[in-house]
Amino acid sequence: MSKTKIAIVVATNPSIWQSCRIITPNIDKCYRHIRDQSKGSIELEYFNYHNDQSELELLDEVKRTAAWSPDIVVFMDHQPHPLAFLNHFKDLAKTSVRYVFHVYGDFTLFTTDWLSVGHMIPNSKCQFIAASNKQVELISSFMENPDNVFYCPFPVDTDRFYFDSKLRKQARKDLGIKDDEHVFLYTGRLSPQKRTVDLIRGFVSAFKDSKKPPLLIFAGGFDHLGVPYLGQYLSSNEYQSSVYQLLSNLPANLKQRVHYIGSLDPEELVSYYMAGDTFISLSLHNDEDYGMSPIESLLCGSKAILTDWAGYGSFAIDRDYCELVPVHFSNHRLTYDLPLFIDLLKRNEQAGIHSDETRKQIHDVYAEKFSIQAGCKIIEDIILKGNCDFKGFSNKLMTMSALFKSNPYSPFGHSRLPLAYNSFYEDIYAPYFRPTQK
Repeated sequence: MSKTKIAIVVATNPSIWQSCRIITPNIDKCYRHIRDQSKGSIELEYFNYHNDQSELELLDEVKRTAAWSPDIVVFMDHQPHPLAFLNHFKDLAKTSVRYVFHVYGDFTLFTTDWLSVGHMIPNSKCQFIAASNKQVELISSFMENPDNVFYCPFPVDTDRFYFDSKLRKQARKDLGIKDDEHVFLYTGRLSPQKRTVDLIRGFVSAFKDSKKPPLLIFAGGFDHLGVPYLGQYLSSNEYQSSVYQLLSNLPANLKQRVHYIGSLDPEELVSYYMAGDTFISLSLHNDEDYGMSPIESLLCGSKAILTDWAGYGSFAIDRDYCELVPVHFSNHRLTYDLPLFIDLLKRNEQAGIHSDETRKQIHDVYAEKFSIQAGCKIIEDIILKGNCDFKGFSNKLMTMSALFKSNPYSPFGHSRLPLAYNSFYEDIYAPYFRPTQK
């Protein structure tokens, strides 16, 4: 019996991104499951590739990979970029080898490196796996052969993220939340691109006159990146100070209803997802290719209100459970329908606490598509049945790389308008703000 040998190239040390510390192991579980179910027709071997490797250590690992003679080489994590590995491996690999790249939100930040990869492996077999429908469209625009790009959501462990009525009741009791209190929840990074300030202001606008307002709980660490694409860089604690100032000036009826609870560990996250009723996010982050927090919350049975931006659109498989706020590109700036967001907040609160049966239905709907079990089937179909010729990257990626080289601190900044994007940004990111079809 012939065997397919799959080399997994991945770092053994944890990712610098908290979300990738969850995503990468879940993808790995898919590959292990595919191997275990293959009745011996698939072999997996792991090869260590990390940022702290010396050149000699890297070369030794590349030689070990080539000596194993894999049929497929999978780059599973977002860092390190495959470039350094392929620089050595390309000359040692057999000509029939196929490359599989799991693509993350930072793809567009490394256009120069991807161009170099394209020059290294011309006419090879390649598959790029993106985490959302809109990211598939964006990455495809960089390809001479769009058929190289495939869709597979980042799989979520439904043994951790699920609905249980007893756990929800206990979580709300432990957090001091009353049975009839509606909880709006946000977890994730807090930053200008995540629009944390707008989210709080929207909540205030919705409930500033309410005699019995709901709760807003938000959690996560502040990042100080600002908006690098526009050259907007923040000083230390600048954004944190703006959020704290907003919280200190809340209307009297909301002072005890809006709570920032800092960063949460993984187990605490599950408790808050269980306790929450509606997950909300107004993110317009340039690398919002997916959205682990929204999907984890949906799998715990909450509803969601999200911007129709990038990966978030893939979660609107049932608009009764996940409602989208339209995003527009107007006057060279990204905007969204804030009045609609405010209206959706009010409507969700007025609808009351949804039943345990509804929460279980929400979990079931999303588990069918976003669980590890679902990911196994999708990845298996891609790597075992797909086989696409790589014809190189398009001129669009070359132009984008040139922008980063010529102006690395503000590649998409408008030449005349402050904090505005240029027309090339509009062209590149059009798939991210294009309305999701119902």
